[in-house]
Formats: sequence, C-alpha cells, structure tokens
Amino acid sequence: PYASVGLIGFTLTGNDDGWNSDVDLIQNPSNPYKWSKIYNLFEGSGKFRANNDWGVNWGASGFPSAIGVQNGADIPVLEGSYFVTFNTLTG
Repeated sequence: PYASVGLIGFTLTGNDDGWNSDVDLIQNPSNPYKWSKIYNLFEGSGKFRANNDWGVNWGASGFPSAIGVQNGADIPVLEGSYFVTFNTLTG
C-alpha cells in the first residue's frame, strides 16, 4: 500500500495548474489498496499517482472505466461530478 494516492491534471482546476499538485483520494479503512473520492472534474485529462510523485503513476485511454497501467496514457475526462475509485493492487 502507498501513503497517498491522488489525481493530478487539467481535470481538477479547469486550467493547466492542475498538473502542479495532487488532490488526494481517501483510503478505504478495510482495504489499503482501495482509494476513492467525489470529484467535480473539468473536461481534459489526468492521471493517478502515488505519494505525490511521478515515480509511480497510472494512466489509461478509457473513460469512465479502464485499467490503469504504470506510465500509461493520460486519462481523458468529460466534465461532471464523479465518484472516483482506484485500486492500486489491480490498477
């Protein structure tokens, strides 16, 4: 398990500043590999990453559901409110 998992990218702020900092997900107390949070996202793209660092990041070309892979493509996003979930064990 990681200390933190967050979403980073254009999708968080509506401008390019979204790539400068993560918005952390909340770790499931029953399963340390599952993370989630409700986000209001803008159209654009983003990624998941661990511990606020690019060393471990996940991306995928599918939306709204896909399997994230290490250093994968930016995740395309349509504007809206989403319950985002991510499993660091399975991607």
